[in-house]
Amino acid sequence: MQRHKNEDSFCRCMNMTDGSTVADIYMLIPHIDYEATPQSMFLHELGYCVNITLTGDPEAVPEDFEMVTFLIGVNQKNCDVSELFVHCFAMSLLMELDLLNADPFKTVPQNHKQMFRTYFKIKLAP
Repeated sequence: MQRHKNEDSFCRCMNMTDGSTVADIYMLIPHIDYEATPQSMFLHELGYCVNITLTGDPEAVPEDFEMVTFLIGVNQKNCDVSELFVHCFAMSLLMELDLLNADPFKTVPQNHKQMFRTYFKIKLAP
């Protein structure tokens, strides 16, 4: 089956020989997750670029992300941690005033979202 038939969006990230990361992000017509917004889907896919930039591997997450999952009570062995990482990235940006209405993660506590925001600010600081 073709990927576009079972995904709402997807991203192809690539590390370039000069050390930069580039990506193709495909935004499709939602047919699986009807609560996601275009903004949340885009930020989710962009999270994969952040992940590969930090780790070089789209399936791995930074080792210190384990502390984030511990603090929110998630056992990494029982979840798709790379998927959680990109969800957390999206939530960290969906806190912007202009994006609040696009946030489909209404049940996630604000203090968790703020922790994600702090984590990514530190990780992505120059």
